[in-house]
Amino acid sequence: MVSKYTTDMAMVIHMMPCPHKGFIVDVEEKPDQLLLIIYHDNIVEFNTQQQQDLAFYIIAMLQELRKLGVWGVEVRERAPRASYS
Repeated sequence: MVSKYTTDMAMVIHMMPCPHKGFIVDVEEKPDQLLLIIYHDNIVEFNTQQQQDLAFYIIAMLQELRKLGVWGVEVRERAPRASYS
């Protein structure tokens, strides 16, 4: 299977600075789409204003990535343990 994750997508993700250190965003490839994955337990670590900043960040990133084939955001309950280090 050829990856749908392109260098253009990587550039968008790495060129948009995250407004708050410690926020975890993963990209997952499904057979028919790419998804941005965010984690509930990670989001609740931030205060209300920071959560709003992160929401705007995700919206802006998704608007750019949709042009390149990423179609959605999935929220999962827990971040992988390796992400906490």
